[in-house]
Amino acid sequence: MPYGEVWRSHRKAFHREFQPQFVSRHHPKQIKATHDLLRRLLTSPQDWYEHVRHHAGAVIMDIAYGIQVLDKNDPFILIAKAASTGITIASTPGAFLVDTLSLLKYIPAWVPGAGFQRRASEWKKRTEDLIHLPYAALKKEQAAGIDKPSFVSRSLSAIDALGNVAEQEGIIRDTAPMIYLEVQAKAQAELDAVIGRAQLPTFADRESLPYVMAVVKETLRWEGVASIAVPRQLREDDHYKGYFVPKGSIILPNSWAILHDEQLYPDPFTFKPERFLKDGRIDPSVQDPEAAAFGYGRRICPGKSMGLDAVWLTAASILAAFDIKRMTTPDGSCVEPNFIAVGITW
Repeated sequence: MPYGEVWRSHRKAFHREFQPQFVSRHHPKQIKATHDLLRRLLTSPQDWYEHVRHHAGAVIMDIAYGIQVLDKNDPFILIAKAASTGITIASTPGAFLVDTLSLLKYIPAWVPGAGFQRRASEWKKRTEDLIHLPYAALKKEQAAGIDKPSFVSRSLSAIDALGNVAEQEGIIRDTAPMIYLEVQAKAQAELDAVIGRAQLPTFADRESLPYVMAVVKETLRWEGVASIAVPRQLREDDHYKGYFVPKGSIILPNSWAILHDEQLYPDPFTFKPERFLKDGRIDPSVQDPEAAAFGYGRRICPGKSMGLDAVWLTAASILAAFDIKRMTTPDGSCVEPNFIAVGITW
């Protein structure tokens, strides 16, 4: 969507719901979904990836539409999975030859080598389904008088903003403590000292758990949502460090480079939450990875505050409830984790 009145109206509607001073209205739904995630992880830990995906979808659908998703094979979560996969692939620089040879976009879809057009058409359909099908379900519930309070029921004009919130899934999925078990132990020791072992953490405990917050920040920095943010197009000529960049140029923001800059984060390839701490508190002199992890400028993710709440609560709750260890084979050998980054931010 280009800049203009329509874009501003969508943005304004989203900010009314998700600016920091109002996101606490969503905390009960986040807590409910997180406790459900813990139960799922306890029952079948081997399916952790699907549990995390289900958790992200449940939070989004409940907050956005007031819809309670099914325990398994929920159609809305399946649609969101297909749509987000398409958006991620399509936004990857060089994924298709047409990214280099723009003239290819004019050839018919039936011509050999034009498969990207068919895939784009399919992804467009999935994205439209993601927008329209939950909305239709909400309208049906409204007609029956059984709808629940939600973002869309309060601000229908901002329905297409749902995609911005969905990036929380990628952050939660990247479970860095499984690789750095000593970090997990420190975080669990802090949780035990602050809240004990008889209860789960709540948002009221956040300020008293600086190490857990540092773990969340380091996860954002070390393995963020997306290495490259969504491409931008210059609206006017620009000059940058001696280079002339003409109007219409496509700019690819390199979030990975920013978050792994040795000048900002010494020893950037080591997962080290302590870099964000000083005297037992979050050090404000260290650049917060949020500056690059959630997009840039006026198109920074408007759901950032809610996403951070969800990530913090999920991380703190999992650390309080479980020990995360490497999977082992029947002969006792450790299975090294293999992460595939899937995420996008604009």
